[in-house]
Amino acid sequence: MKISVDLVRKLAKLDPRAREAFYSYVEELEKDIEPSITKDDLKPLLDKLADLESIKDIAKEFETIKNQNLDLKSKIEDLLNNANKKISEIEAKFGSLKEEISKKLEEVISTNKKTLEEIKSKKDVDIDKLTSFIEQNNKNIKGLIEEIKDKFQSVTNSFSSSLYNRVLSKLSKGLKKKFNINTKERIRSKSFEIEGKKLSFPLYTEGTKNKIKYAVVGKMIATPTKDDIENFISELELLKNSKKISSQVQGLLVVEEIEDELEKFAEKKGVLVVWTQDL
Repeated sequence: MKISVDLVRKLAKLDPRAREAFYSYVEELEKDIEPSITKDDLKPLLDKLADLESIKDIAKEFETIKNQNLDLKSKIEDLLNNANKKISEIEAKFGSLKEEISKKLEEVISTNKKTLEEIKSKKDVDIDKLTSFIEQNNKNIKGLIEEIKDKFQSVTNSFSSSLYNRVLSKLSKGLKKKFNINTKERIRSKSFEIEGKKLSFPLYTEGTKNKIKYAVVGKMIATPTKDDIENFISELELLKNSKKISSQVQGLLVVEEIEDELEKFAEKKGVLVVWTQDL
């Protein structure tokens, strides 16, 4: 078989595995055909070898895409870190607001106490002055309450929105990991009208555990009190007794922090407690 110098050069440039495959192919040809192979005879094989080089180029493209995805993952992590930082700032602002409110309440109480002492020290109480004091005092307290409500509303809305978004993105996996509940639909908010009372739950989904169907009904309270938990349990009981849901109702409470005794109290009442840090 005659092989040109040009062909030898091309073979030398190929990947060793490709070159070995070529040699094996030629040996098989020698067994079946006349020992005379032209350039045209080898062209289909050379085209296939060229395709092999193209595959290597595709592999390089995939490597580039992989690196781009890693960059995207890094950017997403940065966004999440910034979001958590913002949440911390809101929590700090919330703490500062509580201190400010406490200070103002102390000022009102101190002023009221001082004025009452002045009135009591007089033998003859001036009814008009006492009435004026009470009216002014009520007006001051009402104004303070409105101011507190406005400030609390602003901070609480921002905090709840941040917490809600964090929870929605991870809660399904958290329910599966911690309680072995497989959710079959997205988590959403849901309201019920029961006995003329509207019950709203920010967290609602349906799922199964050990072949039993559950309706997971939950609320998010950053730092719940015992009253918060008892009110939530009362709403769950009202929902269960209404028979509006055919599946078994499972209460869920998502918290930022909770006292150990309150967590045990909630769990004893059948409520699942999930910390946002665990999601």
